[in-house]
Amino acid sequence: MYKEEYGMLRFQHAGIHVNSIKETAAWYKDVLGFQDVPTPDSAIMKGCFPNSQLIKNGDFYLELYEVPDASGFDWVGLEYNVGVKHLSFSIEHLDKFMEDLRARGDVKILVDNEYSEEICGVPGGDNAVYILDNNGILIELSKVHDRG
Repeated sequence: MYKEEYGMLRFQHAGIHVNSIKETAAWYKDVLGFQDVPTPDSAIMKGCFPNSQLIKNGDFYLELYEVPDASGFDWVGLEYNVGVKHLSFSIEHLDKFMEDLRARGDVKILVDNEYSEEICGVPGGDNAVYILDNNGILIELSKVHDRG
């Protein structure tokens, strides 16, 4: 149904449930360079999103929803879960970022590998790294490649 006349469709934000907005916002700011987004001081915003906060990096926003008693990500049956499997970000200097991340020692790195276009169908292949945020949410980091 989508028509070109509607204009370009761009991914704008993802909303995720977290145990603590304060701790999660701090993690994304410290590890991935996100920034606070000022929230309008209006009754509409307060009424619609009472336990949420927006943070951003460039044009991408994360909307954090606080659910203090939510359980962490369940790795059992991962391929059968409905919902967000992971968040993915590309980064120009992935190797340098990972060198600094490993030096920190406080972020869980799951997979640190290169995969080829034969496997994932990405022209030129990609380097991909998987880490967990402070809530156990899977994050993919990939090296920026020219897709032209």
